[in-house]
Amino acid sequence: MITIEHSHTEGTVVHGTARGDGTNLVFKALHDGWKFSRNIGADGAWYLPRSRDRQADRARIERLAVAFQEAGYEVQVRIDDSRRATTDIEADRAEQVAGRVERYTELADARHTSGTLRLAHVLERRSHIPLGQPVMGVRDANCRQRLNRAEDSARAEIAVGDHWQQRATTAGSTQRYRYNPRVITRRIERLEAEQRRWRRHRDEVASGGRYGEYAEGGRYADTAPASVVRAADEIARLDAEIAHWRGELAAVEAAGVWRPWTRTHFRVGDEVLVLSTWYPVVRVNAKSVTVPPLIFGGEQRLDADGKDVWTDTASYDKVYGRRRDGKTLHTPPPSADATCTMRVTVPTFNAEFTPETDGGPCTKPLVARLTIRHDGDACGCHGRCLVINPDAPDDNLSEPWTEVALLCVDHDGEYQARRATDPPAPAVTYEDLT
Repeated sequence: MITIEHSHTEGTVVHGTARGDGTNLVFKALHDGWKFSRNIGADGAWYLPRSRDRQADRARIERLAVAFQEAGYEVQVRIDDSRRATTDIEADRAEQVAGRVERYTELADARHTSGTLRLAHVLERRSHIPLGQPVMGVRDANCRQRLNRAEDSARAEIAVGDHWQQRATTAGSTQRYRYNPRVITRRIERLEAEQRRWRRHRDEVASGGRYGEYAEGGRYADTAPASVVRAADEIARLDAEIAHWRGELAAVEAAGVWRPWTRTHFRVGDEVLVLSTWYPVVRVNAKSVTVPPLIFGGEQRLDADGKDVWTDTASYDKVYGRRRDGKTLHTPPPSADATCTMRVTVPTFNAEFTPETDGGPCTKPLVARLTIRHDGDACGCHGRCLVINPDAPDDNLSEPWTEVALLCVDHDGEYQARRATDPPAPAVTYEDLT
């Protein structure tokens, strides 16, 4: 019995086939994109790529079932289109990435350990050969050839370890990059565009189609109800994903780590940092800024009348800084109602007997901002910052984190006084907000 199963957790998978039973000819004859994986089950299975957390592709499933029946096989189809929550999908994805990183790291460590030991053994044997001695006979020549081959093999094994280590690093960085606020912003825009396409498709089918092909008696009239249901399911799925990522973006903004650039932050004459290059702002748009050609590094192209003949646009999620009146901001300025985030210290006449007391939060207006990337080294905290991260879970205290401090005139003066005697660490960014 061959079973074609579909669920949002596992995707579309075919069970009941075995290597050498001839079913591979059925899959290949359809040219529908079915693939075989040895990682599914004990003996492997055929599956449909990119079918997890998606509605079942009933057309391809039906074609496969018919092909099996025509080939003389008994087929059973099971479809479960119950959607999973987006939080569960992301948690599952994070778990898979963590397992992948762990596996790649194990392979890299095994290769590095074995290759390093073999290379050390080769170098130790070569250390016993006196320098400047010629090869005296066939025996010595064969010995050196064996050493050369052993060294090449050891270095090749170390190179394989480097390959797996790079894959582990790439997998981990890809998962972290997935939660970058700029990436989330672009993802939301892409999901919203896809949702609009499905809504247009649903409305077109419901109205009978552009040429009446979905109306009664039309060419695709029999598929109209299924198309409307499919569009409604996709719209609901995209609604859930958009709501999830908007929540993630709102959480990052509430933490003060990141704020999006908008059209209110720019005016003509400013300079924006795009792709590590500063460009003058030619025009401010709703979702982007118009700048001179990106390919020429900000150099304008003007006609005989002095008008721009070539401009480019850069969306706000690709802007990494603003320069105005000689002052540079790497992130948008705080909101108008923001105040100093430092604490007020009440001094005493004799700090040795009566310690200074905490006077509560400072409520004075802002004049400067400090952004500190705490990684235990470049921030100058000597590792203490990785233990006092207030937002990190108890089992993940070693991850780098970002602290944003808003300074008033008094606290800015204290910082400048310390800065004069003790230069700031490389991971500390100072910005003048006046």
